[in-house]
Amino acid sequence: QLGGRTFNSCSSLSKVEFGSDSQLQYIGQECFAFCESLGEFDMPDKVSVLEEGDSGIGIFTGSSIWRLKLSAALTSIPSYLGLEESLTSLSFGENPQLTSIEEGAFWGYIKLREITIPEGVRTIGYGAFNDCTRLETVSFPSTLETIEGPLFDNCEAVKDIYCYSTTPPQFQYGSDNSVFNTATLFVPAGTKEKYQAAYYWKNFNKIVEMGPTTKGDVNGDGAVDAGDIVEVVNIIARGVYADDADMNGDGKVNVADAIMLVNIIE
Repeated sequence: QLGGRTFNSCSSLSKVEFGSDSQLQYIGQECFAFCESLGEFDMPDKVSVLEEGDSGIGIFTGSSIWRLKLSAALTSIPSYLGLEESLTSLSFGENPQLTSIEEGAFWGYIKLREITIPEGVRTIGYGAFNDCTRLETVSFPSTLETIEGPLFDNCEAVKDIYCYSTTPPQFQYGSDNSVFNTATLFVPAGTKEKYQAAYYWKNFNKIVEMGPTTKGDVNGDGAVDAGDIVEVVNIIARGVYADDADMNGDGKVNVADAIMLVNIIE
């Protein structure tokens, strides 16, 4: 384990590498806080616990991490990581075990534009994305059951919300008035009426059912062409997962998928 404050205030620390066989399972409070030169962080896949501090300082507070890959073994994202002013890219290890996102986990992350919550997540805590002023696209998994809203207060840039659950997730409470008129809610085919009748979800002015998609039509324009290659490259750069871009079905989106798509188009 890495105990609390292990690397706290190591201002010249710019890179942290863990071996592929790392047995690290625990990262203590404020462990990398105020490591202002640290820009990227790949968490070892066996890390299952991120300790929350009692001082209002997160594990990464004061660092400059813009790209964060969370471990596959992590079951819960704590309320405060401390990357409000720097994080632009968030991804997860293969076959993530994540089941919950705690209250305010990404509150005020002003540079985050897109987030895909992985399959397996069942609950999202109060205000998890409030004040994410540049957030544009959010995808919720089919496993999502409960949201302790409000979720998108002061998120006026949100344009697209994808919810893959065939049963509208239950909202405990919340307003989120800013997104009802500006965002499109995409739901599984045959579930529009359920969402139109469900608390919170019924407030969206535009609810669209997602139809079957063509493998490789990553940008959703109905054609498989060069534009999709560009989108796959962007997905790889962001470190996120998109089913339509996973051409070889290995559960990852990488260069192999881009090459396969090029061969299909040619």
